[in-house]
Amino acid sequence: MGTDTGTQGAFAEYYKLPAENIYLLPEEIPFDQATVITSPLASAYHGVRVADIQKGDTVVVYGAGAIGYHAMLGAMTYDHVRAFMVDTVDEKLKLAQKAGAAAVINAEHEDPVDAVRRLTDGRGAAVAIEAVGSPKTVNQAILSLRKAGRAVLMGAPWEKIVFEFGDYRRDFLFKELKISSSITNRKDEMEPLIELVKTKRIDLSHSISLTLPFEKINDGIKIVRNNVGNPIRVVMEFD
Repeated sequence: MGTDTGTQGAFAEYYKLPAENIYLLPEEIPFDQATVITSPLASAYHGVRVADIQKGDTVVVYGAGAIGYHAMLGAMTYDHVRAFMVDTVDEKLKLAQKAGAAAVINAEHEDPVDAVRRLTDGRGAAVAIEAVGSPKTVNQAILSLRKAGRAVLMGAPWEKIVFEFGDYRRDFLFKELKISSSITNRKDEMEPLIELVKTKRIDLSHSISLTLPFEKINDGIKIVRNNVGNPIRVVMEFD
């Protein structure tokens, strides 16, 4: 939990915030799934909205971690959207496929840009969402786009990002691409997002990788920090 000023309150015993930031949790949503809504789902969903997805679009997501996985779920709420997932970890790709990905691409085994073009009859994807935050995947996401495609960069790299095009005119200029960035979410997105979860249009049943009692919070932090088992989310449970 935090505020729009960047204050982090997750480990506070008490936390004060404006009443307008509180939302009623419907009975249909289990509490553990509700913990996923504020983060990472809300941030991922905002990125999906920035992408301006249209009916029938093909969307490729780079990175099957918490943000990328939930961005894929958000993208699939749009009519007749085909979503592809790119990652290097087979377990994450299997989860994405189980959740409804039209295709999964292991970037260790094939060039994801070539794979996206093959899956779209040479055109490329309408939308690319980058949720890794590495120079390589940022460039791959952009190169995966068709003409007039939209890229949304959600990863948070520490490294310097340099856009690299083998042929700038062919790969970028003549395609009239749009590149946007996205971080966190908007307040007016929360109620419709809660409704999507309530009605199962966004299914969070696979989002909880592990549930632990609060007494084992340090174990949970270690699991997340060390990426043990590639968790999407670890939830601490109170008695």
